[in-house]
Amino acid sequence: MIPHAAIIERRERVFLVTTGLFLCAMALVRVIGITRFIQIGPLALAFTVSTCSRQRQQ
Repeated sequence: MIPHAAIIERRERVFLVTTGLFLCAMALVRVIGITRFIQIGPLALAFTVSTCSRQRQQ
């Protein structure tokens, strides 16, 4: 059986890795500039918009 401390450490490591991946992805999308945000109460959702639709608007 795996010790409790090892399970906690593994959970924290997985959380930090997934959080890092998410933040890097959001930063890259933000730098590229193809993100739109939807505010739903206290939650902000981000989604990408295709560049073709942005070119037609200009």
